[in-house]
Amino acid sequence: MDKVLMKENSDPKATSKTKFTKQKSILLFIIIVILSLIITAAAYYFYFNNSRLREDTQQLKQEATNNQRQVAKLQAKQQQLMVEQQQLIMQLQKQGFSDEDWLLVDAIYWLRQAQWRLKLYADVTTTIAILQTVASHVAPVHSDRFDKLAAAIDADMKMLQALQLTNMDELQQQFGKLSQAIDALTLYQAHAIQQNEVRELNSSRWQKSLHSAWDALRQVVVVRHTDSDLTPLLQQQQLLNFKQYLQNLAQQAFWSALHHDGAAYHQRLQQMQHALQQHLLPNDKQLLLLQDQLAKLQKATFAATLPQQLTSFILAQQLQSESMSTMQGNTTK
Repeated sequence: MDKVLMKENSDPKATSKTKFTKQKSILLFIIIVILSLIITAAAYYFYFNNSRLREDTQQLKQEATNNQRQVAKLQAKQQQLMVEQQQLIMQLQKQGFSDEDWLLVDAIYWLRQAQWRLKLYADVTTTIAILQTVASHVAPVHSDRFDKLAAAIDADMKMLQALQLTNMDELQQQFGKLSQAIDALTLYQAHAIQQNEVRELNSSRWQKSLHSAWDALRQVVVVRHTDSDLTPLLQQQQLLNFKQYLQNLAQQAFWSALHHDGAAYHQRLQQMQHALQQHLLPNDKQLLLLQDQLAKLQKATFAATLPQQLTSFILAQQLQSESMSTMQGNTTK
């Protein structure tokens, strides 16, 4: 019996099978542990996200509730202000605040806008447009003070129209054409601008080398012989930079025109003229076109100084002050 057991234990196939079973069990256990960890981590992740989602939902609900309360408060305050406004209007009407007084208040508001537009932005066109609007509202009312105000507004408009020697809309159109002409600038080819072509010289080797070197140089920079100096023509990247430079000068000139700065306006146009003469050929059609447009723009004239105060605005304030003094006197009585 003992011999049989010893024989079975000494069987190598049984031993290897036992070891394989143990390894398989261990591997299965490790896989189960890893899967358990993954499941646990996934469960924790989803639980954490759900908790955070619930917290965010609660916070959003709280914010929505607070916003609704704020809206309710604002609506209540708006209703209160409307009631106070109605009460103030009724009180002013009892004190003699007429429709003409309301019209005067409205006129003062718009005249103040015109005053700021003229003083801060030197925008004569918009100022005149605002004055025309105020004049159209004041004209139907016939009374001493509104007749004075209408006359003052008309005098301010005539004064500003006399100062506005250049039509800004037409000037803007001219600058648009100038910008399009600058964008249309193109490169030149050597064969199109060379007056005397370099002929093929076969007399000697050094002349051929010189001719080859000249051809190589023309691929880098194209030159044209004039009576004075050699005029370099622009390559692609240089042309783009040159266009951008001209566009910047044009924009600066236009903004100077909007602010009625005649000195800066003409200075920018002269800089453009100088740059074009330096980088373009004298008889070039594009140069002649740009020079013609610059000559038209140079004719624009602007007022040296703009008025700091509108007479109509000062008069409207005086009329309002007199009206308030009259109402206070009536209330005292």
